[in-house]
This record gives sequence, C-alpha cells and structure tokens, in this order.
Amino acid sequence: MALEYQGSDKLYIVAIPGANETYMRPFNQTDGSTSIEADDIELETKDKTETGYGKIGQTISFGQIMTTGDPAYDYLKKAIRNKQYVSIIDLDKRTLKGEQGVYKLNSYEEDNSVGDNVSISVEASLSGTIKTVELSNLPDGAPENESDGGTVAVESVALSPKTLTGTSGTASNKQLSATLTPENADTELTYSVSPTTTGLTVDGTGKVSWTASVAAGTYTITAKATSDNTKKDTATLTLS
Repeated sequence: MALEYQGSDKLYIVAIPGANETYMRPFNQTDGSTSIEADDIELETKDKTETGYGKIGQTISFGQIMTTGDPAYDYLKKAIRNKQYVSIIDLDKRTLKGEQGVYKLNSYEEDNSVGDNVSISVEASLSGTIKTVELSNLPDGAPENESDGGTVAVESVALSPKTLTGTSGTASNKQLSATLTPENADTELTYSVSPTTTGLTVDGTGKVSWTASVAAGTYTITAKATSDNTKKDTATLTLS
C-alpha cells in the first residue's frame, strides 16, 4: 500500500561550511516549497514549430517561527546582508536523503505582528548544480518548552509538618508548608479547618491561627488543589 507524504515529512537544512560541514535545522518550520521552472526556446522553421528547453531555474522558500536558541535565522540574515551564498538541503525526513545545492538568498523577511508569533520567511535561487546527499541523523529541532505542553497538571499535594500542637486558652498560630508535585504545577491551594470552630482559621499561606476561646481538642487542616480537588493533604492541630 502506498504511503502518502505529508508536509511534515520534508525539511530544509542549512549546511554551514568549515573543516567539518555542520548541518543546521531552522527551528519550527511551518511551510516550504521547491519550484523548478524552464524557460522556452522557440524553434520555428518552414518545416516545423517546436518549443525547446531554455534556462532551467530552481527556487526554494520556507517559513519558520523565530525561536530562542535557533542559530539559523541569524546566520541567514547575515548571509544576505554580506552577499554570501548558502548551502541548503531539501531533505526527506523518512529516508534522510536530500538534494543539496548552493543558493543565492533572494529575500529574508520577519513578520512581527502584535499578538502573533514572529514568523520568518526565506526565499532563495539555486546557483550551480544539485548533488544528492544522505545524512546519518536528523539535526535537532526546537526543544520542548512549557508553553508547548499547555497546562501542567498537579500530581500531589503534601503538607508539612503533619502535626501541630498548641495550648488551649492561649491565642497563638502555627505555619504549615505545602509542596506541589511537580513543582511547576498550574494550580493554587485552598485551606479549610474541620470541625469549623469560631476563632480558629487558616489563611491562604497555610498559617493556622486560634484565639483563647478555642476549646481543647484535635482539628484537621486540609489543603486542596484548585485545579483538581482530589489532590489534597491533611495535617492536624491538637490543643491541650
């Protein structure tokens, strides 16, 4: 059965010259195209009329999102300003085979509209011939970041210390500390005391306070994640 290609199966790779050629993959490529065009040469005689091949031209273009840590866009911008030719590979990700050629950069554009990602578009024309290459591995693309993954779910809530003690008839307070797993979980915490007792409170930082009127006994403090109230933990306060 034939396996159709998708746009994500093709990439453009920039080859940096040096003692050992370095392959650089522009991060977060969004689109691309390769165009091969032939000029016409008209042959018209009393015997026949023909259209022949004239000059063959090839252009490529690709777009990407400007991304922190991507050296490609800075390299391409400097290359066009300095009138330098750039070696680019039109790569098949499935086979890691591609066509490499030296290109003259025709344009480098950045679109930084408010509210959108900064997009980059590059267009280049082939200068010379194409050679077939095969890479041993695919150059790294853009690294993952938190915004790519969306909301970070909370896995657990842990209170410390688990036991607080105090003296009834004397106003005082104690501090609880809450730890989230993972540490960067996207959630807030709410605190409650059971049984509900006048003069006994816990604030949003985990500070437990009581007045002299609070009777002796054991009270339960609960911390719950606002994003998932099944993720919670408890500690106890014993007044004697």
